[in-house]
Amino acid sequence: MGKLPSRVLRQLIKSTKRFSILLSLRKLADKGARAQRLLWASTSTKNPDYSDVKYIETLIGPDTVNTVPLETINAYRDHGNPELRLEYDIGEANWIMARLPDLGSASIG
Repeated sequence: MGKLPSRVLRQLIKSTKRFSILLSLRKLADKGARAQRLLWASTSTKNPDYSDVKYIETLIGPDTVNTVPLETINAYRDHGNPELRLEYDIGEANWIMARLPDLGSASIG
């Protein structure tokens, strides 16, 4: 399945964006508060069948922080493709999220 984690994260981004425009946050922003950024931790690829830059590329987006192992950042420097991808395929993320109960935990990965 391999696509599930990034699709779930994209759904989270959509939800987070909705939340960030609530009136209460607007009022705080008017007073100088800044929105919290999403933190992706240790986004190296664990499955050797996947690209070594799969998750670092998938999680490129505005207002995010990514802690990346040195090996992954070196791979990205060598052959990564910088492009905003975090919000791609939101429709597919919604489709997958709606079907999670039917998939079971064995399919997540």
